[in-house]
Amino acid sequence: MERDRPISLTCPVCNRPEIEGNRCPNCETDLSSVRMLIELPPVRQGISPWWLAIATIVGAIAGFSRFS
Repeated sequence: MERDRPISLTCPVCNRPEIEGNRCPNCETDLSSVRMLIELPPVRQGISPWWLAIATIVGAIAGFSRFS
């Protein structure tokens, strides 16, 4: 999913709106980390069965080691 133009950001330091680059023209704050986080794909909701199985195994091992 590519965008035709970059997402406009608001600077978290000086609140300047509609910044399209990676540097705020007002206060020179680097916005590349903020831009990377905003452009991440959405997170799927719910727990994967794989992670649920791992959590169950780790919980069982932790419980077992407590009684050893």
